[in-house]
Amino acid sequence: MQSGKSWRNALLALLTISAAIIVIEQTGLIQRAAYAIERGRLEAGYEQLRQITDDDVADLERVSQGFAIVAEVVKPAVVYIDAVSRRVDMDPQMEELFKRYDFGPARGTGSGAIFDETGYIVTNNHVIADADAVRVTLADGRRYNADVVGTDPKTDLAVLKIHADNLHAARFGDSDKVKVGHFVLAIGSPFRLGHSVSHGIISAIERFDVNVDIDYQDWFQTDAAINPG
Repeated sequence: MQSGKSWRNALLALLTISAAIIVIEQTGLIQRAAYAIERGRLEAGYEQLRQITDDDVADLERVSQGFAIVAEVVKPAVVYIDAVSRRVDMDPQMEELFKRYDFGPARGTGSGAIFDETGYIVTNNHVIADADAVRVTLADGRRYNADVVGTDPKTDLAVLKIHADNLHAARFGDSDKVKVGHFVLAIGSPFRLGHSVSHGIISAIERFDVNVDIDYQDWFQTDAAINPG
């Protein structure tokens, strides 16, 4: 009777060990299969890289060089704008707070582009709105006081004028020729980081119903990084 019980226990232990071996083996098979799939995917990627020809590399280099040329040519026309305004009427307690900690005048900053060598600059209206003084810093470091020639809040555009010599002007493109997928470059001074360049594509044209507080709605949409400034 005791030997029969021992035999059953031994058989049960053997079955348990066999089941554990099967589970381990199946787990190993799954891991090896996953490794083989991942290795195959990587090998396919390397094969695609090996198929890239010298002409393909040359095309990429030409695109990269094109970006560099555009950035170099346009840079002298891009300016940094510093708009200063007195504090508007505010709650007496807030006014006392500003006086106590000497926050100074309110400042707005942004970028603009010289579009005429006589000193005319286009920028955004919100950059210079309500400003008492506007100063422009050129790419070569020269600084000038600027006059506000005109503003259009509906399109958020403004035109400034500085009195300076030896200016470089950017050229306007033809917006009617812009298509979805075209490359674009954004050049400016985001967060006061002078003459930064980002790139992307035109994601959409004639974009309407954009949730901004501007009456005019007919926008280009781009994935190029455009930050305040």
